[in-house]
Amino acid sequence: MAIPISNRNFFDNARQVIGFGESLIDLVIENGRFSFALPGGSILNTLVSLARYGASTQLITDFTNDAPGRIISKFLEEENIGSEFLAVYSEGKTALAFAELDLNRNATYSFYKDYPKKRFDNIRPTFSSEKIFIFGSFSSLQENLQPVLSDLLDKAKSAESIIFYDPNIRQHKIDITQPAYNFLLRNFSVADVVRGSDEDFQAVFGTSNADEIFTKIQPSLCKLLIVTSSDKYVELVSGRFSYRMPVPSIKVVSTIGAGDAFNAGLLASIIEQKITIENLENLSEEQTIMMLKMAIDFASEVCASNSNYINKDLSSSAT
Repeated sequence: MAIPISNRNFFDNARQVIGFGESLIDLVIENGRFSFALPGGSILNTLVSLARYGASTQLITDFTNDAPGRIISKFLEEENIGSEFLAVYSEGKTALAFAELDLNRNATYSFYKDYPKKRFDNIRPTFSSEKIFIFGSFSSLQENLQPVLSDLLDKAKSAESIIFYDPNIRQHKIDITQPAYNFLLRNFSVADVVRGSDEDFQAVFGTSNADEIFTKIQPSLCKLLIVTSSDKYVELVSGRFSYRMPVPSIKVVSTIGAGDAFNAGLLASIIEQKITIENLENLSEEQTIMMLKMAIDFASEVCASNSNYINKDLSSSAT
């Protein structure tokens, strides 16, 4: 799969993507043996793919000034991820995720975390109608992070930024009970774009039918709901129409980061097509096809590699 990066210098920096989520080291296990390690975290993965494609990004995340944390810090610098809102602690330990691949190359995760009690003090990003805010996964459901997240969501909504939410709960095996369920419903209700896997929505609502899910997350501000179904198809639902696109068959090396890359492709297409919050729910069929195709291309590229992100050298000769 080759992603043409002909627009590497095309993006307007005003259309910056700001992400909020955890950063960690993924330790990948194959056939009962340690295979390789690389920086991860769902939002980090998404922003790296976006930055490699040419988009301006800022990551709101935290880790400790230990060996894994320093690896993440150096990696983010090398990948041109905005570091203005990195919180680096002297206490606790940087999170680790052991990802064990099965025979189908799907990953089962075990997480090891030791965060300090007080996190994300004085985080003050500036939002605007040109910017996009993406959040999700475990960070969006942690009770002690809700004041920080709520403040970010309020500021993004007031500035009319596009808000993008990916629950990404399947890998965490979260017990969907109070208060986590209330946080989930809040997240669904405030996001302009919601993208999740069929497994995510099956765990939350007991259904993977996109039209039923769109109804269940109401009342909400959701303008686009995208449901991915592994290697089968992708469905997009809005208040106006539904659209289904099949996923091409590829040889899968690893599914780690595939959903994150899919999100990056969606966001890259939103930026390239100059889609704003005003016209987000009035997409044409052509715009929808372009958006989903780019998302599938990004995800397919990651699935065909041992990486969490698209290859930065795919089109080094492109202009």
